[in-house]
Amino acid sequence: MTDSPKPDPTQEPSPEAKPVDDASASTKEAKADTPAAKPSFFAELKRRKVVRVAITYAIVAWLIVQIAAATFPGFEIPMWAFRFVVLMLILGFPVALLLAWAFELTPDGIKLTKNVSEGQKAATSQGKRNWLSYGFAAALPTLIFGALALYFYFTRSVVDPSSEVFEKSIAVLPFDNRSNVDEDQFFTDGIHDDLLTQISRIRDIKTISRTSVMAYKDTTKNMRQIGEELGVATLLEGGVQRSGDQIRINMQLIDASKDKHIWAETYTREMSARNVFAIQSEITDAVAAALRSVLSPEEQEHLKEAPTENLEALEAFFEGRKELNKRTAESILQAIVHFRRAVELDSSFARAYAQWAICELLLIFHAGRSPEEQVAKTESLIESAFGLDTRLEDSYVALGMQERYRGGSRMATALAFEKAVELNPNNIDVYAEYAPFLIWDMGRPEDAVELLEKAYRIDPKNAQVQGNLADALRLSSQSEEALELLSDVIRENPDQSHLHHVLGVIYIDSFQDYPNAIESLRTAHSLNPLNPNILSSLAQVYASVGDLDSTVYWLDRIVRKHPRYEDVEFCRLKRDALSGDMQAALDTYRLNYTIGNQLFAGCSMVSNWDEDPSDKAWALEQIEGPIEFIVDEDQRLLPLVWALEASVLYASALRANGLHEEARSIQSAILEYLSERDEKKTSWAVTAPMLAYALAGETQIALAELRGYVESGGAVLLTAEKGLVSIYSDLLYEELKDESEFQELVAIMNERIAAQRAEIERMEANGELAPIPKMDDL
Repeated sequence: MTDSPKPDPTQEPSPEAKPVDDASASTKEAKADTPAAKPSFFAELKRRKVVRVAITYAIVAWLIVQIAAATFPGFEIPMWAFRFVVLMLILGFPVALLLAWAFELTPDGIKLTKNVSEGQKAATSQGKRNWLSYGFAAALPTLIFGALALYFYFTRSVVDPSSEVFEKSIAVLPFDNRSNVDEDQFFTDGIHDDLLTQISRIRDIKTISRTSVMAYKDTTKNMRQIGEELGVATLLEGGVQRSGDQIRINMQLIDASKDKHIWAETYTREMSARNVFAIQSEITDAVAAALRSVLSPEEQEHLKEAPTENLEALEAFFEGRKELNKRTAESILQAIVHFRRAVELDSSFARAYAQWAICELLLIFHAGRSPEEQVAKTESLIESAFGLDTRLEDSYVALGMQERYRGGSRMATALAFEKAVELNPNNIDVYAEYAPFLIWDMGRPEDAVELLEKAYRIDPKNAQVQGNLADALRLSSQSEEALELLSDVIRENPDQSHLHHVLGVIYIDSFQDYPNAIESLRTAHSLNPLNPNILSSLAQVYASVGDLDSTVYWLDRIVRKHPRYEDVEFCRLKRDALSGDMQAALDTYRLNYTIGNQLFAGCSMVSNWDEDPSDKAWALEQIEGPIEFIVDEDQRLLPLVWALEASVLYASALRANGLHEEARSIQSAILEYLSERDEKKTSWAVTAPMLAYALAGETQIALAELRGYVESGGAVLLTAEKGLVSIYSDLLYEELKDESEFQELVAIMNERIAAQRAEIERMEANGELAPIPKMDDL
């Protein structure tokens, strides 16, 4: 047996040879991982970044609440959804703190804090932990808001006034006149109108406009039924009594769904303008409080200011509003008298200046006044209104109308209307003026439809709004929907001239149903015989069926009765031309024309019919200025409703002056425009596209367009008789008259038109058309 070698006591054993004490090693490692002293609770909160998470979460949540408050109303997300978002953000706060306390970032990932050793904690950088806490605290509330906002947006329903009720919504019902004299009714109505305006300025509350609530004057319907019909949660009703030098106003706010009072109050004060507005301010504050609506400092300040302290001026203003609300030529003229008196009695009455200016501009449409003259009248009025108060939506409405009729900057006009909407999103007058601008000046009928649908929700009983909406639908290629809407509205409002006028235009332009068009337009004229636009539509429809005598008759009524109508010289040109004196008609137009809607048509007639080169050159010069408004820097046509028709007539005028190269340039822009257009097109653009192709030498395309139109049932009069229908028809006939297919298609349409004319004559003979008011009676 061999002996084992003995260890050398002088030699240090190698690490491998050292004995290992497992228990000792474990103890040392445990000591290394055990803190020397347990930190305090607050120190641990700080180390785990809980405090940092709390502060960051609170800041981000506050910003989200501000964003939601500003954006939810614009996307028509209901107010209860906003409150739900706030509640979820509040509930998410303790969740964020618990998560920050329970989890930590380590080199091995996110772990429960209790499973993280001191070594792992030390290995994680301080900066990395800071960014994690910031990111987590910001991401959690943002995730909550984003998910809820998307959910509410995509699940929201389109508002139907008859089915959906806004929680913060109110209808101010007509007040009772509790005075002993009927003459005080105007004062009662004035206080109602003014209080309604005050409440409507609270952006957080949906307020039903005056026209809709006036339908419930002296109604026997109960509150629940009224609330359901108007789509509101609350109703405000009351009465006004003037007795000597005292005024008493009784008010009560009613929960429409339960037909129960929320609050009632009686206000008795000494009769003065300041006290009237003070009572209105108190009522407005009470309504805002009851509906839990928070007024901004600006809203609070504006609502408490009395626009006038002169009681007579206030009464004159109320009288003016009463007349203006009727919206006829006569009532607008009478309203001007009252507003003028209001500012004479109180030169610091800003709203009276603004309303006066609006009246002057409304006369352009309602009474055929010259835009140039009416704009000049409003310069000082609008300047006075803004000099006294820059927060009135009425002033911005007037400014927008003024800029539009002046032919000024489209951007300036749009900004004025947008500011008016911002100041009072419940003001129907803003939408009534903004929508036509969007259609005719901006070429955005679809946006006008959206705007007027919003107006309809605010004022569901307003026939004027519904008529404008139907017209916008027609111009956005939704004529069937427009016809359906008008049929229902006219049934409820048979005495509204505007509705019958729009209906007649739809029958002409979209359906070529001339008998129904004449029936509607004759009714419109009998209800409002002083509106020259209705007369112009009547002349158009009689021309469409080839009734020369009737066309001349209606044109003559415009010339004789409306000498300041913006299109009067064009009407005179057509009347005289159809009466047989073509040269006299051209000379008269050249010397007396006004720049109106028919500028292009009238000057194109001069260019194409007049033999005098100087007359042709003059007519072209008149067109060249306005044409810049429909062609952009790259010589592309802007998508305006009237851009196609105007540019086609411009091209024809260039050709008539021998400028064929220039004509080809604009024709190229027209053809590019036509290639990109929507296939759904309204009939007001029937002959213009055909003429555009014919002028550009694209005869077969022009014939194909006409063939498709005839096969779809269309019927437009194309004749050699100059001026009977339109310059488009005249030029198209001249370009295509030698084509055999063209003559065949014309014969088919003439047969259809002859049948419709016979029906019109039958209706006239049987007394089925509204009588024509005598000129001497107007």
